Amino acid sequence: MRIKIYTALLLLHVLFRSAVAQTIVRPAVVDLLSPAQTAKMQGYVGEKLDASYQNRILAQDVDRLIAPFKNRTETSCWQTEFWGKWFTSAVLAYKYRPEPKLKAVLNKAVADLLATQTPDGYIGNYTEAARFEQWDIWGRKYCMLGLLAYFDLTKDQKVLYATRRLADHLIKELADKKVLIVKKGNHRGMAATSVLEPICLLYNRTGDKSYRHLPKRS
Repeated sequence: MRIKIYTALLLLHVLFRSAVAQTIVRPAVVDLLSPAQTAKMQGYVGEKLDASYQNRILAQDVDRLIAPFKNRTETSCWQTEFWGKWFTSAVLAYKYRPEPKLKAVLNKAVADLLATQTPDGYIGNYTEAARFEQWDIWGRKYCMLGLLAYFDLTKDQKVLYATRRLADHLIKELADKKVLIVKKGNHRGMAATSVLEPICLLYNRTGDKSYRHLPKRS
């Protein structure tokens, strides 16, 4: 008899604890986060953002950023990172304050960069013999990040296609030359392998499974 009573009490205890737990994990009001559609920063931070917008983003000499891509003679430096770093910042600035003047700058910057793309898909400034070395792949990464930022903003399929050509060319080069990417570039491959970021973004936007991995050396 005592066993039955103890069992019943134990069962009630378990049910009570379960009910309490369900009450705790199921709040009456669900807090959902949603992105802000517009924002305007005031005060010190707002002043600095406005100054950067006018005196850095809009004041940039885009032709100077594009120039290295027209002369593929580099063997060691990193000029090709500058376009992508500025451009991704410019897209964020446009999202913060979507002025037609900045949009025109973005359009021209993309058109001018794509005009330097070679028939095989390469966008960069390294010589054929120096490909994969130093900051070459690092620069390609920033080009892809900038182009993808523009695609996300405009949904321009031509820009996505150009980005895919750039990525596909890199992947094909690695496979054809049997190159292990972690052994290329600076800082023991860290600079080169950071290209995985735009490669993963391409997979996210295209669903193409070829972007799920880079080729391994055979």
